Amino acid sequence: MSISTIQGNIRRSKTKITDLRKKLSTEQDNYSKAMKEILNVKKTIRPTTSQSILRTKLSKIDRLQKNIANSSKEQSALNKKITDEEKKLHIYEERLLREETAQLKKMDVARTKMEREHQQSQRTLLSELTNYKHSIALQTERLVNSYDDEEKYDVFISHASDDKEDFVKPLAFLLKESGVKIWYDEYELTWGKGTRRSIDKGLSNCRFGIVVLSEAFIRKGWTNYELDGLMGRHVGESQNLILPIWHQVNYETVRKYSPSLADITALTSSKMSIEEIAEQLIALLKESSFDEEE
Repeated sequence: MSISTIQGNIRRSKTKITDLRKKLSTEQDNYSKAMKEILNVKKTIRPTTSQSILRTKLSKIDRLQKNIANSSKEQSALNKKITDEEKKLHIYEERLLREETAQLKKMDVARTKMEREHQQSQRTLLSELTNYKHSIALQTERLVNSYDDEEKYDVFISHASDDKEDFVKPLAFLLKESGVKIWYDEYELTWGKGTRRSIDKGLSNCRFGIVVLSEAFIRKGWTNYELDGLMGRHVGESQNLILPIWHQVNYETVRKYSPSLADITALTSSKMSIEEIAEQLIALLKESSFDEEE
């Protein structure tokens, strides 16, 4: 029997007991009134009472005594019904307690199982993340070892082609004119060069990586590949080499895409001109050069 069914039986049983007690109270009142009325009638009988009036009064007393007898029987019947119903109520309440206890045990077992599964999932995820970081670190190490003797870059610019004309290309031009050695696809991916190999060379041989984060960047495949390479070096070498620029995106968009990337201090194209951003980078390159010399 379900808990809801038992609870329904308990409600009905309590209602029935309440109704029976009301009826018993009514019968007790009727009994008391009849007894009181008999006493009142007896008080009115005098030695001088006429025979006709006496017969009437005795007849009334007899009727009231019958009512009292019937009321006594009804009270006994009602008391028995109340006792029986209270026994049923007690049985229902005990059954409800057993069912609720059993349900709590089931819920506790289910909760324990869910907690174990969650803990196992967390351990699995942590293991996968550790393996991923190790794999990225190995990949980065291989790339660095492969290109140690190759050309070095101050900055690698990772961007989506949609942002090239209005923002990235002018920024790259300013940096190049200022003497900054940059890896920028239009300068490096010339006719006949292998795209992936050239990108890998730029990723492994740059001091910093500018990441122009935009809606288009988040959608692209190549940009994610480039970002993984930079993030691998960022984590594996424990260097703050990623320089994010938020281009027409806000913090919430970046956080949904990559919480770890959103945590890195970024410049915003809506608040700074291309010239100001270029000046910031040049100053950073000079500062990092001084640190390396020291």
